[in-house]
Amino acid sequence: MALWVLMSLIGSQVHKIVRPAARKLNSDIPGCRDRYNELLLEQLQRLGVPGPLLQLYTGGHLLSDAQYDERKEALDRARSQAMRYAEDHCRKLRMGEVDFSPALTIWTKRMEVWELVRRWRRGGRVSKTTIRRRAKAAGIEHPLLATETEADARHAECEKQYRSNKPRAPEFRQQFLQQQRDDADDSGETKRAKAIEMLIAKERSRRTWREVKIALKKQRAGSVSHVQEVTDEGVREHSERADVEAAVMRENTKRFLLTYSDHGSQFLRGQLLEDVGFLATTEAAEQILRGTYDPPADTDGYT
Repeated sequence: MALWVLMSLIGSQVHKIVRPAARKLNSDIPGCRDRYNELLLEQLQRLGVPGPLLQLYTGGHLLSDAQYDERKEALDRARSQAMRYAEDHCRKLRMGEVDFSPALTIWTKRMEVWELVRRWRRGGRVSKTTIRRRAKAAGIEHPLLATETEADARHAECEKQYRSNKPRAPEFRQQFLQQQRDDADDSGETKRAKAIEMLIAKERSRRTWREVKIALKKQRAGSVSHVQEVTDEGVREHSERADVEAAVMRENTKRFLLTYSDHGSQFLRGQLLEDVGFLATTEAAEQILRGTYDPPADTDGYT
């Protein structure tokens, strides 16, 4: 068996084709566009761009070419940073969060149809042709006959069905792929059936390793909602933020200053502190290392 390097056969290295990441900024979505502009303005103001920009335009002729170019580049970097931030936060992409299956996707399609009907009833710019086309794909008849109240009720019902079935998305996904494989077997499409079987095995392996990663990664606890503090009067429970923070600070103070208390380390009080000091750079410290130091009479045996 001979092994050939692909580069030696075709003369160049084959580049891996990677699916480009979707842009969150979509100007066709009014809410996304408005959110982007709002975030961009906030970031520009936070970075202090308007003031220097006005100074550059009004007093730029007083600067040398080098100074003008330097300030212009600084403003351009700040603008680019603000634009990247605004684009990253103007919209959330949720592709791949829910396993695809027709049993679950049908409810999202119906929600989209009734959302379009609601917008159309409220005077929004929505094409009737688009509503009819999407309604046909979602199995909805005569959607334009519904009133705004009926559209609201049907949208709420579809959303309820979607949320109740969403936890079963992996199960629906497996049923869908198995049905596709069985249909391919029945129709004699051996190659297609084998490809679907490989996809089932791949997704099963991916779920297994995802569960392993979740189990092995560092667990993070949630925020503290209430604490119990032991006082002279007994155990007190705090649930208000100010009381919780004060109780936590008192407990941390006692814990991290325990060695300075009366029951703490004898090296931090009395004669031992005077002889050894905080840095243990005294003659007494050398005597302790040599085993010739004579400790005070009240030194306990553990020390």
